[in-house]
Amino acid sequence: MKSGEAQVSQWTDMQNAARSAAAWTASPRKSHALIFSQHRHVPAGGAMITWFMESVSLPLEPAFVHQFAQDWIGAWNSHELERILAHYSPDVTLVSPVALKRLGNATVQGKAALHDYFRAGLEAYPDFRFTLHDTFWGVDTIALLYSSSFRTAQTVEVMQLAPDGLVVRVWANYNEE
Repeated sequence: MKSGEAQVSQWTDMQNAARSAAAWTASPRKSHALIFSQHRHVPAGGAMITWFMESVSLPLEPAFVHQFAQDWIGAWNSHELERILAHYSPDVTLVSPVALKRLGNATVQGKAALHDYFRAGLEAYPDFRFTLHDTFWGVDTIALLYSSSFRTAQTVEVMQLAPDGLVVRVWANYNEE
């Protein structure tokens, strides 16, 4: 193949790839491409993988939801505050009866306030573990049913995701006080 033919072939390949991508993203059930970027962190306890979402597919796809749920639970069980917070948008809002009991206000607004709220929880229960029981999803929401090692109650957290895959709103629900 001559160099001119190779350039034409490369251009045709790029055009075909662009057409395929455009057709896929124009599909009525897709509003964004689902892209995962894998980052490895190696803490003292061994290797762990954290997924960061650049964009999510709406309605949410089961594979994305299950990976998100596993990573979210894993982040909490790691007790690494920054890994936990990586799931949340800077302008996140959390509504929780536990926040009402501890702070006198059911709403925790913004990532800085969420940082302080979560830090207090991690300090109060340094050895807790979450166990995921089930995962549910809607168009742009994920609901996780889980239990913790420090409460008898089960929890359902409903999380609304922004198009960038970060949690923008959380409603925490418990089956006991």
